[in-house]
Amino acid sequence: MSLETGDSHTVFIDDDPTHYVDMNLSKDQNYILINNATKEDSEIWVIKNSIEKDQILSPKLLLPRVENVRIHIDHLRDFFVIISNNEVNSRNFRI
Repeated sequence: MSLETGDSHTVFIDDDPTHYVDMNLSKDQNYILINNATKEDSEIWVIKNSIEKDQILSPKLLLPRVENVRIHIDHLRDFFVIISNNEVNSRNFRI
């Protein structure tokens, strides 16, 4: 929703009731991060944080869902930092 005009539009929808969606701003404030997840897995969508007032933001799938793989992400400087349990043979995560 625009705080200036009150106009709103849908950015992301997931109709699966087993999924939850959370949105965050990256630490460097360059990206809006959308985490679409269950308790077992997740997928990450990103939107470039634009200051263009009339631009409609459209998310891009950065990391698709993989069964039993959980992902956490942030963007620092020019890189995405990803923490995941992918290819890890324990309950721990790796960068």
